[in-house]
Amino acid sequence: LREAIARAAAFNAAMEERGGVLELQEREGIAHFTMYVPDRRRDSAALLVDLTGLYFYFQLFSWLIGYRLPLTGAGMPHHAPRGAHPFVEVLGVPLQFDQSTNSPSFPASHLDKRIVRTAA
Repeated sequence: LREAIARAAAFNAAMEERGGVLELQEREGIAHFTMYVPDRRRDSAALLVDLTGLYFYFQLFSWLIGYRLPLTGAGMPHHAPRGAHPFVEVLGVPLQFDQSTNSPSFPASHLDKRIVRTAA
């Protein structure tokens, strides 16, 4: 999985600023996948776009290893929405708002899991 995340980051880098910047950091047994999108407004539409992007990567990485990654948390640079927002719970963990970047986290031990999907 670690290699697949590195390839996703390299692909986004090739797209320059259109794809944002993806990074993987490991601290104290926790993997932090960050999705930095520069110069984005912090309104409800941008919140939805960022949540959709995080959910896409979470689903992709889970699919690649054959099971749902157990997220331990997720942060977003947005302010908490006023009132109910239909997608705030999509990742299945409480979101921490007003963070420096979009970043779901999971146990780093899952980075060593083998990719079970093939080109076929």
